[in-house]
Amino acid sequence: MTTATIPQTTPAPKAFFCHFDGEPGILVKPGKSLLFFNTDTRQYVTLTPATMHLLVLLGNVSEHMAVYYEDMARARDERLTMTAASRRAA
Repeated sequence: MTTATIPQTTPAPKAFFCHFDGEPGILVKPGKSLLFFNTDTRQYVTLTPATMHLLVLLGNVSEHMAVYYEDMARARDERLTMTAASRRAA
């Protein structure tokens, strides 16, 4: 008797339309941190428990847009890590 192998799948990324401190944007969690992407200024803000009261969730972002925003956040984190490493090397 053979057993069936169930393929491991990664969960679909999730992102949410939201307002943070009155600014429109997207909420994503590409890793351990929760990030707010301001769609007007195109900047990320790392959310903390102290700032959660400023967040208003509005609804889900489509899956392909969630992937897009998470990829942008990961690229940002990689750039920050590379910049910090280059400062330490200098």
